[in-house]
Amino acid sequence: MEIIQSLIVFPDELTSIQISSLVLVSFLTCFFSGIIGIGGGLILLAFYATVLPITAVIPIHGFLQFWNNLWRAILTRDYHAPILRSFFWGFILGTGISMLFVVSLSAPILQISIGIFVLYSVLGKIPELSKRYLFLGSTISMILSFIIGGTAPLIAAMLNSFSLQAKPFISTLALVLAFQHGLKVITLGYLGFDFSEYLFLMICAILAGMVGTYFGVMIMFKLQNDFLTRVVKIALILLALRLIYLGVTSFIFP
Repeated sequence: MEIIQSLIVFPDELTSIQISSLVLVSFLTCFFSGIIGIGGGLILLAFYATVLPITAVIPIHGFLQFWNNLWRAILTRDYHAPILRSFFWGFILGTGISMLFVVSLSAPILQISIGIFVLYSVLGKIPELSKRYLFLGSTISMILSFIIGGTAPLIAAMLNSFSLQAKPFISTLALVLAFQHGLKVITLGYLGFDFSEYLFLMICAILAGMVGTYFGVMIMFKLQNDFLTRVVKIALILLALRLIYLGVTSFIFP
């Protein structure tokens, strides 16, 4: 009983409002992703980067996204598992390179980098990559995943080369992202990040995310996605601008 009680704790640096917001955002972002397939993970990353200690953002985001994407792949059950082989070796090589040349960036640089990446993902256009470049693209995306946390738009651009229909695309993207984030979480744990301090918070966020994903998948293709897509884009832009603002002000007023 004492062991269980010792696990039911939240990080001391977080207020009850911050903890509640982290869990609520996990539900909402998984709900969005369950419907439109992409965007929720970036909102989760951008929001968590404004609340959590910046050094904990990428590991915790990776942990949550592993479970969230795996759950979405299980619920949709329309993934093309052989496609995972096209990304496998690139992810493995990218993980190896990241382990050898892991870079510890300062909090302001991480905030600005994540903010710029999110802005580009929303406002820019990531070109589609043909299948011949999948090994290189998957390697680069894995390395970037260790630095900026989420590379779903890049993975989605590569997945477009397989010309999947909407539902198989969402399901297969979830499976590929689950594999990528799973590798990253194992590696970060091996490199020394202590997940135990955030364990109960992550369990709450995962459970909330599973509920959000379930409802999102259940109404997939039954709603007009245009409105939700616009909402996701606006939220991403605002969060990205806030991250860049926090990073720049940290440089100016250290």
